[in-house]
Amino acid sequence: MNADDQKTPRPQEVSLYVHVPFCHSKCHYCGFYSLCASSESRERYLEALAVEARLVREELPSEAGEFAAPTIYVGGGTPSLLGAKQIRRLLDIVTTQFPGASDCEVSVELNPEDVDRELLLALREAGVTRLSMGAQSFLDSELEFLGRRTDSLGVRRALGEIREVGWENLNLDLIYGLPDQSPDQWLFSVEEALRFRPAHLSCYLLTLEVNTVLEELLQGGFVEAALDETVLEEYQAAREVITGAGFEHYEISNFARDGLRCRHNEATWQRKPYLGLGPAAHSFDGETRWRNSANLDDYLGSLVKDGRRPVQERVRLADGDDAKEMIYLGLRLAEGLRWDDMAAVLSDELFARLRRRVRFLSGTGFLETSAERFRLSPEAYFVSNSVFVELIRCLEEDSP
Repeated sequence: MNADDQKTPRPQEVSLYVHVPFCHSKCHYCGFYSLCASSESRERYLEALAVEARLVREELPSEAGEFAAPTIYVGGGTPSLLGAKQIRRLLDIVTTQFPGASDCEVSVELNPEDVDRELLLALREAGVTRLSMGAQSFLDSELEFLGRRTDSLGVRRALGEIREVGWENLNLDLIYGLPDQSPDQWLFSVEEALRFRPAHLSCYLLTLEVNTVLEELLQGGFVEAALDETVLEEYQAAREVITGAGFEHYEISNFARDGLRCRHNEATWQRKPYLGLGPAAHSFDGETRWRNSANLDDYLGSLVKDGRRPVQERVRLADGDDAKEMIYLGLRLAEGLRWDDMAAVLSDELFARLRRRVRFLSGTGFLETSAERFRLSPEAYFVSNSVFVELIRCLEEDSP
């Protein structure tokens, strides 16, 4: 990699993502980079993060002017494991180099076992505007299967603390499609979550990630994957209940009360630029995607010892990649994609080919079209990947 490649291109509006790679223990389904670490490792991580933030900021061209991030998202791992003092320090490190805009959405992920009044007040004082808690389920048997450290009583206790402190902009993560889970069990968790009046709900299908306990259980025949018919029933039932409670189903897996979408994730689906800090963090400038080393020792050594950024892989988008990314990212959103935006990144021939395929899929009920845009029909959300593949394949086919 030469010096020019190492430069971060000029931003227009750039969000920040910070990856905290620490957990108390590894959940059975989790494929994200995380590890159990000592207090010394966490201190060294914060030291390295400060160096990385400074280096990235220095590499932004001077003509970029004043930087004001529209969103800052602290994820993991388990950011709340750092505790009140270190969370304040982390946000201080980030906002010193990348101050947030006046209406910046600042999100922090947390797990129920870490929630207490001191942490919640520290987050508020540090400028956090949005919390995202991994509840996952309100049934003890499911939490145990998932390898969560907290039982359902612990989830409810944490939510009680959050409400007592007065947090309103709260997201809850839930997981469906567990082996042996019934639709009634799944809806119990959905309805329990709604009782705590979250601003946002994320309902994720349990997926098989490599090198996880879940993979070992499935491959060893100890559990069987949920039937597609059951999972579809769960998805449709949750959608009906949650939208019936006044939520907007604005993305395949996400629901929000009016005006409370997750702006950070929405910007990612819209392919807006973002910078990632921390081990395994990804970045995108509109033309190139790159990621940091997914190894804490490498990350620490690169920054603290060598004073260089820990970028491990950098890929410049090829011709046609813009359109493909727009399809499998932007089409996840309920509003879909604008014809004009697709025409701007496709040749006339490919754009005509795309319109023909969209028209066909519209006739079969998978897509909806208008003069301005096309989008997934709500009935096709659950099979969205098949629709994305069909549209991308039409762009890759040889011309007749």
